[in-house]
Amino acid sequence: MKKKYLLAPVFLFAFLKSCQNVEQSQLNLTSWDISSGISSSEKLSEIILPEYLLIPLETSSESLVSKIDKVVLHEDKIYLLDGFSEARIKVFDTSGDFLQTIGKTGEGPGEYRNPVDFFLQDDFIFIYDNPDKLLKYNLGGDFVDSERTGISGFRIEPNQDHGFAMIDGGTSSNLVTTDEQFGQMQSFFPYRSRFVDQIILYPLIKTSNGDLLYRRFLNDTIFKIEKNGVPVPHLFIDHGDKAFSLNQNWGDKAINDDELENLTSNYSVNQLYLENDSHQLVFYFSSMSPYFALRNKETNDSKVFDFLSFENDITLTPNFAFTHASGGYFIAVVDPASVFMNKKADENYPEKMKSVLDQIEEGDNPILLLAKFK
Repeated sequence: MKKKYLLAPVFLFAFLKSCQNVEQSQLNLTSWDISSGISSSEKLSEIILPEYLLIPLETSSESLVSKIDKVVLHEDKIYLLDGFSEARIKVFDTSGDFLQTIGKTGEGPGEYRNPVDFFLQDDFIFIYDNPDKLLKYNLGGDFVDSERTGISGFRIEPNQDHGFAMIDGGTSSNLVTTDEQFGQMQSFFPYRSRFVDQIILYPLIKTSNGDLLYRRFLNDTIFKIEKNGVPVPHLFIDHGDKAFSLNQNWGDKAINDDELENLTSNYSVNQLYLENDSHQLVFYFSSMSPYFALRNKETNDSKVFDFLSFENDITLTPNFAFTHASGGYFIAVVDPASVFMNKKADENYPEKMKSVLDQIEEGDNPILLLAKFK
């Protein structure tokens, strides 16, 4: 199929560019003022609801997980993208029991070479095989068909029933949106440099109500992708005096990645953004020190936590972080090796973790902690 690229109107590019460097007061969007958030010393158990889940994933030669790049919860099943294994897509139930793999590495029909993303839609699972193949399977793991996207990308998400959004992995525009047939494409945010356009964790975020969000490195605006494929401002993360703007702090001069990286070390730079129906979560470095902030979407109350001193009183492992969101939950991945390395007396653990300790060994698959914030 011949691909037809549509150049967005000049006024649209001007608008999108302006969203990166105007003052927040000029933007007609929700603002999250990180700089005025309350500094909190609360422990993990004090900020999440007590109904959290601890799920040790079954460990076997077939189910062994090397690296979790994506987690999707769907109809009492857990779908994982395992970036380093032979079988990249693994499925577990909500007790952690291994169910199946989807597809396998190879050159034949229904086989993939370098799967970089996946999504579920209409009772099918779609695997994005870099450079540009989209493979379709039923939920039983049977291959259905495949098609070419026309984009050598690294991330893909459906935009409800209105086509797709993709993150281009090359040196053209960072964001590409397309119709359902991959026939007409729009591109946004032209490539600037390796540092500016680096691949980040979850540049495309599917919310619990079906909205598709987009974020990029060195930009404090989170965008919502509309039905027509156009990104519009959704949320401005305001770091106050520590805010960094590529256009204001660097300007239009040619990008020098090393100099730019040194410059950003003096500011606040977002590393990961997640949200569910009730809360928003952002991890960021401020003057090279790691923090995370949590915001209640109903009350707008915001808290800031020092990442290095944050106390994880559930698994007792250091450097705890929620790194995924799906099915209304924020999800953390806990390495059993770290659990045993930091093992304490049993009385230090909550009952849910004591039960997990009886089930795991040091070299086992990760434990997933699924939680909702208070």
